[in-house]
Amino acid sequence: MKNYFKIAAYFVFVAGVMGISASAIFAFSGGPPDGSTGSPADSFKTCKDTGCHNSYALNSGAATFSISAPENYTLGEVVPISIFFGNSSTSKHGFELSALDANNNHVGAFSSVGDGKTQTIDGNYIKQTLAGGNQAGNASWNVNWTAPASAVQDPVTFYAAG
Repeated sequence: MKNYFKIAAYFVFVAGVMGISASAIFAFSGGPPDGSTGSPADSFKTCKDTGCHNSYALNSGAATFSISAPENYTLGEVVPISIFFGNSSTSKHGFELSALDANNNHVGAFSSVGDGKTQTIDGNYIKQTLAGGNQAGNASWNVNWTAPASAVQDPVTFYAAG
């Protein structure tokens, strides 16, 4: 059984690019606190609200923030997802990503690909590590999302802040 989620239409890019700067990231340089994606499950909070950045103004840099994932999934399938900052000349980058069903429940589970650039505590959120955030210029991360094992209320929406 194939389930469909609207990757391009439903990705929520909270403020497009949040807090990209050549300045050092001090508050949460090793990854934001869970609940900073701007999703309904996060009460629409982003790094602006959770204090991820305290050494410079949010949105002080420029870059293109994008996420790439397949257009559909099969129940229980491991889905590769890529997160990317392009057209960037800054030395620090960060992101947080979550997936919700139509009832705003976290669905599936995120996992790192073993390169030390991403982390998750319980699979509901995935974000950069300190090493993953210290990428100068264009920055990228590859992560896995394991689709739910049983049917959920479609569509699945990915929420991201970067």
